[in-house]
Amino acid sequence: MTSDFRGFTANGKTDPELVKRRSAYVAKIDGELTNYARLTKKNITRAFNQYITHWFYPYKGKFHPQMVRGLANIMRLKAGETLLDPFSGSGTAVVEGALLGLKTIGYDISPLCVLIGKVKANAVHHLKKIAPEGESFSLLCEVPPTWNENIAKKLSDPVESFDLLAHMIARSDEARRGQDFAAKVHVNREKMLKSLQLMKEGCEEIGIRPVPARLEIADARSLPLKDGSVDGIITSPPYSIALNYVENDAHSLEALGYDLTHIKDEFIGVRATGRKRFDLYEDDMGRAYAEMARVLKFGPRQQKQWVNSGSGRRPSV
Repeated sequence: MTSDFRGFTANGKTDPELVKRRSAYVAKIDGELTNYARLTKKNITRAFNQYITHWFYPYKGKFHPQMVRGLANIMRLKAGETLLDPFSGSGTAVVEGALLGLKTIGYDISPLCVLIGKVKANAVHHLKKIAPEGESFSLLCEVPPTWNENIAKKLSDPVESFDLLAHMIARSDEARRGQDFAAKVHVNREKMLKSLQLMKEGCEEIGIRPVPARLEIADARSLPLKDGSVDGIITSPPYSIALNYVENDAHSLEALGYDLTHIKDEFIGVRATGRKRFDLYEDDMGRAYAEMARVLKFGPRQQKQWVNSGSGRRPSV
């Protein structure tokens, strides 16, 4: 570290180009901006962690984009390898994984979360289709959606997904800030489109193409994946009983046509009360961790890490 604690010098073994491409916490190397620093400048918000599409929807309990990138580097995940987030939430991990060239998979029990993640990670690949504000978007503003039975079909269409998320952000603005829905839905869509254009521009400047992510509605306690099929897992599990994910986004889930009383039975950490609620959470998380262990590859790289840590066998859950 340098004396001002804002810089460092590296030894001869450091690959400056690798640091420039992959770093999450270094702004410059040899006087040149790193890829990450250049991407963070593509930001229409005031928050450093909300650059490109990371600001889409005010979701509580998400982790920092830099943390995802830093963990991917520690895990030595390489472009083309598979990264899983079984609690994908607002899609932070899948977006950052896609920017690193990883094949990212995100699952969540919440259809709202899958919607957010899909748009944040994949809408940039459909800019030409999304750009016009057509008739379907105008109807979306006027007619309350009741799409719970057909949500999978809606999520498969990039334009409908994009417009639907603009709707959900406006619902949140209305419920949490008392703002006018009709006005905000158009403003939000314009901001979202601008962020996608900035994301595309930033990726072209640094010479990367984000890998389309795979996001689906699924239960982390029963992952629809084969044994040993993913190279790494980065996730932010539910906050035990500290955050009720159904109540927190009730306005959006109801707007999607869901019965909150019914849907909460599927969420981890919100069922029952008192000690029973905590016991259910512990049991659910045990099942989720067992599933993560099942789908994670265990090859030479992991074996070496376990040997170096004093364990010569695969851990049990």
